[in-house]
Amino acid sequence: WGAEPLAGVSIPKVTLKLESGEEFWIQADFSLAANRGTVRVPGQWTRPHHPEGELDLLGPSLGWFKIFGLLQVRLDARGYQDSPPWGDDDPAARRLQARNILSCLLKRGPEMQSPGSIGHSATDCPYNSYLTRPLQIGPGMVYALTGRIPTTPRTRNGEPTMEPAQARFWSICHSGKGPDSLYCNLGYGCLMDEEITVDESNDYIIVYSQGEGNRPANARPECGVTWQDFGPEARQGFPVRWMSVYPDHSSEEYVPNDANIPWETGAWAQESYDETLVGTNRPGVMGPYHPVIHYLSKDEFEDLGCPVDPGALPTWQTESPPLRVEDHSRSNS
Repeated sequence: WGAEPLAGVSIPKVTLKLESGEEFWIQADFSLAANRGTVRVPGQWTRPHHPEGELDLLGPSLGWFKIFGLLQVRLDARGYQDSPPWGDDDPAARRLQARNILSCLLKRGPEMQSPGSIGHSATDCPYNSYLTRPLQIGPGMVYALTGRIPTTPRTRNGEPTMEPAQARFWSICHSGKGPDSLYCNLGYGCLMDEEITVDESNDYIIVYSQGEGNRPANARPECGVTWQDFGPEARQGFPVRWMSVYPDHSSEEYVPNDANIPWETGAWAQESYDETLVGTNRPGVMGPYHPVIHYLSKDEFEDLGCPVDPGALPTWQTESPPLRVEDHSRSNS
């Protein structure tokens, strides 16, 4: 108590010692990485594209992908997009291709020997369970996500102890690719558990729209709603993080971990993939904690009044013409 974060002890330094007695240490130059990680990049306005007669790849039928490593989820998303009804590729062939890439390049997959069969990889935090999904927004439209946040310990106001809870941390972020798609993840915003308005059951309504001018009048905490600016890019990725730290901050029943969503059935590339776990836009293995997506106009959301009843949000209906891909013309309209 009363000590600074290092408890008065200096950070240890690992040194190398030669047989001659000379001792030295190596300092890596992180300046390039630090610059790329902290540079401010302007967002780029893009418009959703509406080709005639094309099915809605990003629409109401899609739920979430569970992340079993970054390469796995990229292969899953690309295979899903290129297979019927969205594309013309043979899904069995695309699944086999994805599994072969993982096993060949990384020696990973549920059929591999441990540690290759462990869902977590070097590209994610082992305490986190991740879900992700792309969303694409049209002019005058809003996304409303409904669901339940696990209880988490309060930590932002100098609380002296961390109370037991269902999770250590929960967040949802969104990112695009920036000007000319030069960046893997250009972050536009994040919401963590303590920033989200919830009711007595820890249920939430999170609304996204492009800019304050498109914000529904009732997308406010006093109406039971958390609002965040979608940002300028029409299509972005939305990852969800659920952090479990045993034994005090964990929940076994609904957390999207490898026990509830095994690799064999939770990854699109697997032959035994089960989309009902989290892959559809309705609660599956996560029950009330599954983030359900609603897509409606600003006026339709305002018509829900204040406070907003999560049960009154309409089911997302297919767009006509549907949203599919965006162009990269610069526009703020």
